[in-house]
Amino acid sequence: MRLPNPRLVRLAGMQKGAIVEKGDAELVLSPLVQPIIELAAPVAAFPALAVTQEDSFITGTGSNITGIQAGVTTVLATLNRGVWILELYLAASIVMVTNQGILSYGIRLLDPAGAASVILLGHNMAVTHTLAQQRRLQLAIQTDLWVLQHVLPATANAGDAVSLSSQVNARRLM
Repeated sequence: MRLPNPRLVRLAGMQKGAIVEKGDAELVLSPLVQPIIELAAPVAAFPALAVTQEDSFITGTGSNITGIQAGVTTVLATLNRGVWILELYLAASIVMVTNQGILSYGIRLLDPAGAASVILLGHNMAVTHTLAQQRRLQLAIQTDLWVLQHVLPATANAGDAVSLSSQVNARRLM
């Protein structure tokens, strides 16, 4: 069975050097049910953070602050267009002398225009707490220069301490 699908042409257009030909916008459905597997590009090395990533990679960072400190934002990776699977891990330990209200930290994704979306987020609403989160996202990114950031909050008292660890396993499918 053939089904027209303009999304297939759009996905092919995300690959640099792709040539779209007649019939590429058709989805052919086999009458047989087949299992689906992910064939991601292999991880070859840990990336340099200043380089825009065009292939699968693993990276991470950890940050610790004590006392009165400004917040810190670290770039984990910059992604080029393509179909990505992001496996994200976040661990935090927070000790505050006083409750500062909502203190935000975590992993966020910025689009090329600079608009941010928080992917993994912790909120400090108690004086002391620990947190561990993980999330898996499948994204079809149509433009280059999407930025993953590790965001550490500011602290306001001499006895405050924040420890935050972020890990990213990014697999490019297409």
